[in-house]
Amino acid sequence: MELLADAAWQWRPKATLTAADTCDRCTVFALQYSDCAVIRVRWNGNSLTKTDLGPQERDLELHGHAKRIVCVKICHDAESYVTICSASRDYVIVWRVTGKTRVEQSVLVESLPTEPGWVAFDDTGTLVAVASERDVKIFVIERKEVLVTLEGHLARVTKGEFHPIHHHLLVTASEDRTFKIWDLAARTLWFQSSVLSAFAILSIALNPVNGDAAFGFADGSVKVFELLDRYAKELTGCNVETYIQKSLRRKQEAERKARQDKPQVISSLPPWARSENAQKSNCVGTSVNYGSADNPEQFDPSDENEINAAVSCPVLSLKYVCADHKTAENRGKSLGFSSDQDRELLDHKQFLLVGIPGYLLSVNAYSFKIAIVHDFQESIKRDDPICVAKDFCFYHPPRSDTLHCGVISAFQPCFTMLNTVILLSSPKSDNQVEGNATTPHYVSSSQERPASDDNNKRVSVIPRGPPPTDSVLNLLPLSAKKTPPKRSKGLDKPVTFHTRIKSSGYGSFTPFDSRRTPPKLLSKTRKSLSNNRTKDSNSFTSVGSYLKEYPTNCGLLQHYQPKHALPPKALHQGAILHIEYSSDAKYLATSGNDRVAQVCKLPFSRFGGEGNVFVGHDQAVRAIHWSQNDRMLVTIGSDKTSRIWLADSDTSSLTMQGIAPPSGVATAAAAMGSMSNAKKASRQDIVEARFFYMDKFLLSACGNAARLHQFELDEVYARASKKTKPTKKKNDVEVVENQSRKKRVAQWSFDDMQSVTSLACVNGAFLSSVAIIAGSDRSLRVLDVGAGGGGRTVRVVRDAHSRAAHTIALPRPTCYASHPSNFYDLLLSSAPDNTTHLWDIRADNCVMRFSEHVNRVHTLGQSFSPCMRYVATGSEDRAAYVYDIRTGRRLIKLKGHTDVVTSVAFSPLHPQLATASCDGTVRFYSSEKSH
Repeated sequence: MELLADAAWQWRPKATLTAADTCDRCTVFALQYSDCAVIRVRWNGNSLTKTDLGPQERDLELHGHAKRIVCVKICHDAESYVTICSASRDYVIVWRVTGKTRVEQSVLVESLPTEPGWVAFDDTGTLVAVASERDVKIFVIERKEVLVTLEGHLARVTKGEFHPIHHHLLVTASEDRTFKIWDLAARTLWFQSSVLSAFAILSIALNPVNGDAAFGFADGSVKVFELLDRYAKELTGCNVETYIQKSLRRKQEAERKARQDKPQVISSLPPWARSENAQKSNCVGTSVNYGSADNPEQFDPSDENEINAAVSCPVLSLKYVCADHKTAENRGKSLGFSSDQDRELLDHKQFLLVGIPGYLLSVNAYSFKIAIVHDFQESIKRDDPICVAKDFCFYHPPRSDTLHCGVISAFQPCFTMLNTVILLSSPKSDNQVEGNATTPHYVSSSQERPASDDNNKRVSVIPRGPPPTDSVLNLLPLSAKKTPPKRSKGLDKPVTFHTRIKSSGYGSFTPFDSRRTPPKLLSKTRKSLSNNRTKDSNSFTSVGSYLKEYPTNCGLLQHYQPKHALPPKALHQGAILHIEYSSDAKYLATSGNDRVAQVCKLPFSRFGGEGNVFVGHDQAVRAIHWSQNDRMLVTIGSDKTSRIWLADSDTSSLTMQGIAPPSGVATAAAAMGSMSNAKKASRQDIVEARFFYMDKFLLSACGNAARLHQFELDEVYARASKKTKPTKKKNDVEVVENQSRKKRVAQWSFDDMQSVTSLACVNGAFLSSVAIIAGSDRSLRVLDVGAGGGGRTVRVVRDAHSRAAHTIALPRPTCYASHPSNFYDLLLSSAPDNTTHLWDIRADNCVMRFSEHVNRVHTLGQSFSPCMRYVATGSEDRAAYVYDIRTGRRLIKLKGHTDVVTSVAFSPLHPQLATASCDGTVRFYSSEKSH
């Protein structure tokens, strides 16, 4: 949200301003004079600079109260007249203003026992609620009688609101730190909360779209509850006081750093005559010791007092603002790639306005990201600063992108109207950086520099054009640069222990080794390989394969399919850490804690888990990923290696090792002989590895670096070395050598992080040069591998989570479903802070937060559904959660596992969800019940 400074106005009455409210036609003020109390109605058409106002245009004054008016409220239901309710200790009056001069007055009650706290209209405008200490009275305006009295709070009722969807419900909050929901139609207590905090509840806001209730507390915390069937569940919470303290600390540290960079002032004047710069200078007085260790740089005690000063941020007011994308205008909109096909993910943009004494804040209702709308210490145009706010009033006109916010100053009779515009597009961020390397293809994050606006607009998973000529993606494959191997002159003879040895012949006969024919094993293997390729090609390009389509309007995947169930530990003897479907949904790849990875044929009900087993890692296999053509797989193990396999072979074709330490470090560690030093000098773990750019490269993360390799697999060796069908050899000489090879073509180091924690990229359906990297510094980086000069970091999101993210997921492009291009710019990140964040890589702001699952320790998987309507994630409470991607709410909690659910995967072809757990089982869920 952005403040429109030129649309604000300020008014200073010559009386005490006790309350105010605003609407689209007028603003109502409650003024306290020395001898009376007055309500002044100022029509919004009146200009503050006009002096020749006619009788119909002047402010309207309403007289009827003798004591201080505590609260006023405007009813927004009628269009032909304005209904105002004002309350003081002597009267509660409802005013009906028709036109600009005609007024009807209705006195609801006289002489309240105590001073009223607040008033609220219902949605129809026929009822009004008035709070007085611990009780709340509901009045019928037309009959001027009490409909019902609500009692039960143990302290003063501070705030109350009628529900915007269920109009018969009234939500009240009290200083007893609880809230209650009353059903006025049934005349019963609908829900009562427990004690929520050690501080009183000061404000309430109800979401007009989904009915959520937000409560503001005196300590600066805000808690959001979802109102279910006679039950309220806490969704999340945030603390604006903590955010303000961190913001002030960063600002003060920046000011101190800027002050230290300025030239120091040495003053000989007495302290009372020194300038401000001299007083803040580190060198005080005339005695200066240059380079003395005994006289370090003096510390300014005022700085520490500024940083450690307590900031009190009670939440005085809350207001939900919901803007529809179809009606609100998107300011600064520009056409981009496939912009005509872009579709907004969210139907509404929802914000929670938070008013505290020193700031006006906005909280994104989906991601709960806090932002400062206006600092009250700053002046607006020619108006004076607000300084400290006492009360707020909000009004959001329907079908408008402007919010009116009225602020009453605390220590001066002043009312300021602020107009804020709701930006549906994310504001331009300062976190977009672009790095160039001093040497080709090897980039360090320390060389990152701000990017231009033109480059910032290009951040997208789908490229706008071919890569530059000097891009690493234009390298020729290794097979094109391969030189034919030199033919050996001769082979060693086999060792035999026979009593008779047949002569090999002499003279004109051809030697044995020169007239030898190729082994039948290799020829048969090559022949079968070509046949397999032909069969695969014919089957893949069949018309029936192209006609298949994923049902994007399928129902919720909530029905368990017992026919696909296998006995426990049938696939793995330990925990299953990762699962992934092949692109044609015919196979399911699994990796487990038992050092084994598998590829199983689907469905399980037909093949019973039959498939190929990959054995080679010395420790747990953390992840397994398919190639784009489903012919290769890459596994990542805890033994600091990653291996590439052919899907129809059980022998590893290529092994990637972790980054080795420098030779000097290894030598020093060996000389020390310490176990800790040896551990530090060992190879670093390979965190993640993915096929990249249509299987042309392998992108891996190791330590604090990302590496890009070219590779070529010897398929002949892989199939000849299969352990499932051993072939009898004629002699010991016929040994097939592995001709697979790899070459590192690029590497990017990130100096400001200790290690890369996760990596993700798109490898299928279209070429993409973008990779997403999560680091131990809690950041997310968007790396453009195909940029000229060896690639660059085009965007950095700082503090993406409260802890480092352990998993990143991108939408998986498939030929069975099509979506707008902007949907592929979405990103999921998960961290052990019980949250999963949805990001748009075109901006650095979090789009949505999913926080109903449990994740404190384990690395859990997450996935987009092919229809882009659901998000699934594992959980440590032995269940899998499916969220609605448009609302952020949990749709279903899939139970059945007996241990932590570690991984989830959606079938790219059928509406099916697979979940894997530490109990060694895989469960399948569908949108239809099994018969």
